[in-house]
Amino acid sequence: MRDWRQVTADMAALFGVSERVDYLGWGDIVAVTHGSRGVVTINSTSGTFALAAGVPVVVLGHAVYDVPDLTCQNGLDDFWCSPVAPDAGTFAAFRRVLIEQCLIPGGFFSEEALEKVVRHAVARLEGRPIAPE
Repeated sequence: MRDWRQVTADMAALFGVSERVDYLGWGDIVAVTHGSRGVVTINSTSGTFALAAGVPVVVLGHAVYDVPDLTCQNGLDDFWCSPVAPDAGTFAAFRRVLIEQCLIPGGFFSEEALEKVVRHAVARLEGRPIAPE
């Protein structure tokens, strides 16, 4: 595990922007996103929350959603000067593909959620459709 708080502080100090960088290690990212004028991310679900809220996003790493009309494609400098909101139609299409083809409903933090993820994963592996719940 890396101490991302320290990595962030070290990088901010290196580039002389410590007073402009905040590190949020936990909290309600949806609430933070809705109050933002833009989101800079490496590769995080927070980027998808921002896109869903119509908030401009720039990706500094590799993210499945880092595509034209969703995120800033011209780099960080351009993003600071002229952030552009994601295209709603492109995001809706991306979200449909993500939900229907990539994500499996369920989770790992309760028995009910774990049973759901296993049921859906097995169905997908077997090529069977699962009725919506």
